Parts: sequence; structure tokens; C-alpha cells
Amino acid sequence: MSFYRNTEGYFDPTAGEALSNISRKERSDRRKAIRKRNRLLRRQEASKNVEICAESGRNEDGPLAEPR
Repeated sequence: MSFYRNTEGYFDPTAGEALSNISRKERSDRRKAIRKRNRLLRRQEASKNVEICAESGRNEDGPLAEPR
């Protein structure tokens, strides 16, 4: 636990707690944004793989699909 000191050098636990909460919220929001971006990228990559498999006539597992 770190202690916040005001500009005069005195301990100020109320302001320290407030700044700590703000910092925690910003880190949380940043992590959520990164997770959201990663989910989107994984979905895009998966849809590309499905398209490639469909174009090549292969199943996702690898073997050739039955002719239609």
C-alpha cells in the first residue's frame, strides 16, 4: 500500500484513496478494451479460416469434403 502525500508533504489518505480508485478503473478499462479487440481479431481470423476451407473444398479438420 502506498501513501499519498499532498503538495505540502502531509499524508492525505482521502485523496490517495480517490487517486488509487481512478487508477484502478483506468487499468480495468484498458484491459477490457484489449480483451474486446483480441476477441474481434480471433473472430476475424476464424472466419478467414472457414472461408479458406470452403474455397479449397476441405473441412476444418483437414480431409477433403465429400463432392456435391
